[in-house]
Amino acid sequence: MDAALALVGHRPEVAVALRELGLTALRVPEDNLTNVLDALRTLRFVGALVAPHKEEAVFGAVQPDALARRQGRVDAIALAGSTYGTHTLEEALVRLVDDSRYAVRGARLLLLGRDAPLRAALSLARLGPSMLTIATDDLPEAQRDLALLPAGTNAYAVSTRDTSFGGYAERADLVVLTNGSLPRGVLQPYHTLLDLTGEAWSEATRAGVPVLPATSLSALRLAAQLEHATGQKFKPEALAGVAQVLM
Repeated sequence: MDAALALVGHRPEVAVALRELGLTALRVPEDNLTNVLDALRTLRFVGALVAPHKEEAVFGAVQPDALARRQGRVDAIALAGSTYGTHTLEEALVRLVDDSRYAVRGARLLLLGRDAPLRAALSLARLGPSMLTIATDDLPEAQRDLALLPAGTNAYAVSTRDTSFGGYAERADLVVLTNGSLPRGVLQPYHTLLDLTGEAWSEATRAGVPVLPATSLSALRLAAQLEHATGQKFKPEALAGVAQVLM
């Protein structure tokens, strides 16, 4: 049998879908994760994919890289020599925006949401926006996220409940909704929307706002997960069907 890929927390259908890619994927126990991962190394599993509801639990059982540490989560593990964990949402999101051909460099970004998805969107600062605003309903959270940005980033934190929020929204070029819902009246015809929730299309249509396609994000993320866990590179377009099963 080829080196197997472990599935932590994923449904049985995921193993079936991955086998169609030529990967031997097996579900493993979800408890006592440190012991489970040690056993997987002994059994020469190549790596593991982690379901969203187990990402935080796995974080404490592996050696996380910088991406995983920023999120406090792990979604893919390499088991060659040790247990190396990563989190792929940041890299997948940057790739998504790059592939869209949207000119982020010099643009003004408004990031809306909270928690891990919002922190992942901070990676867009690497694409060179002239201004980045983090907006959430919890101002202390937005301020904490502000501290995660590279030094020298022209960035602001604001609460969506604050009266100043409207002014920041008006100055934005690209609005990124990572989770939650859009505050009423945010979108203007000169905005572009990147909607990671899939729920804001009707609001964008009413406002006459162009929307960057985000449907490939799950496939881009799966490609990064598989590369980390197995060392094999897969084209994201070949993973669309499997990515749908993982969702």
